[in-house]
Amino acid sequence: MKKPPLLPITEPLPLQLPYPWQESLWQSWDQRRQAGRLPHAVMISGAEGVGKRRLALAVANRLLCLDANALYPCGRCKGCELLASGSHRDLYQLRPADKSRFILVDPIRELSRALAKSGQQGGWKVAIIEPAEAMNNAAANALLKTLEEPDGKTLMILLSSRPSAVPATVRSRCQKWVMPLPPRELALPWLTAVANSDACAAQLDAAGGRPLLALSYCSGDELAERAKLRSQLDELTAQSLSPLQLAEQLGRSGEPPLHWFKELLEEALRALSCQPGDGRRGLHELFALRDATAEAIGWLQRGNNPSLQSVWETLLLRWVQLPTAAASR
Repeated sequence: MKKPPLLPITEPLPLQLPYPWQESLWQSWDQRRQAGRLPHAVMISGAEGVGKRRLALAVANRLLCLDANALYPCGRCKGCELLASGSHRDLYQLRPADKSRFILVDPIRELSRALAKSGQQGGWKVAIIEPAEAMNNAAANALLKTLEEPDGKTLMILLSSRPSAVPATVRSRCQKWVMPLPPRELALPWLTAVANSDACAAQLDAAGGRPLLALSYCSGDELAERAKLRSQLDELTAQSLSPLQLAEQLGRSGEPPLHWFKELLEEALRALSCQPGDGRRGLHELFALRDATAEAIGWLQRGNNPSLQSVWETLLLRWVQLPTAAASR
C-alpha cells in the first residue's frame, strides 16, 4: 500500500508577517495568544486573493518563534531559522495531491498521528489544511476526532473560500475568522509598492478589490484576457458574434474565464442595483445568470468533468437573452 505523502512543510519560509489589512485581526489574535486563550482550531474564510494563506503562515511563524513576548515573529531565533530553511518539523500542511481536487482520508489520518506526538521542538504544532472544502466526506469525518480531542499545544488552521462547502460538523468545531475584502486605502498603497505599476488602481478594480489577485494581473496576461472577454460579450450583445462560436473558443480555455465571467456579472449587478425604476430592468435575470455561473464553477471544483463548451453555450445563450439594460452594464 502506498504511504500517504510526507506532511511537514519543506519549502523555505522566510519571516511571515500579516498584510496591512490584516493588522486588526492579527492584534486581536495576539492578545488571545498572550493571555493563553487560543482555540485549538480556526477556519479562515474569505474570497480568493485576500491573503488567507499568508495570515495562516504568519500565525504559524508567531507560534513557532521562540520569542514569546513580541507582537511579530522575530526572524532570528532557532524556530524562525528552521522555518526559513524549510526544516521545521512542527509545521504541517495538507493540500490536494497533484492532479487531484480532493484531500483524501489517508493524509488526514497521517496528519492526526503526527499531531498526536510531542512537537519535535518541544512547543507548538501547527497544521494548515487548504482548501478545507477539498476534503472528501471520509477525510472530514477522520478529522473530527482530532478536532474534538486536540493534543496540548496544537493549532489546526483550515482555509476556505467556500466555507458552506465544508461539513457543518467540522465548521462547528473551529473558531471562525472571516476576512472581508480589504479597505481600498490599505490595499492600493500595498499593491502600488509591491507591483511598481502605474495601472494598480485599474488592476485592483478588475480584481474586485482582491489585492493578491490584482498582483497576479500585474505579472500575467489575465487583465488583457479579461478585457477581451468583456469585448466579446459586447459583441454578443450587438449580435456581431454568435454565442456558439464564442462558447467553442472559451471551451478550450479552461476554468479561469468562468471566474472572469462571474466577476463581470457581479460588476454588472452592482451597477444595475444602483439604478432607479426601469433602469433596474433585468436585475432578476442577471442574478440568476450569476448563480448559474457560480454553480458551474462549483461543479468543476468538486471534480466533476462537464463539457466546458456545453456549459458556455448554456450561459452565453442566457446572456444574449438578458434585457439590454442588464447586458450593457
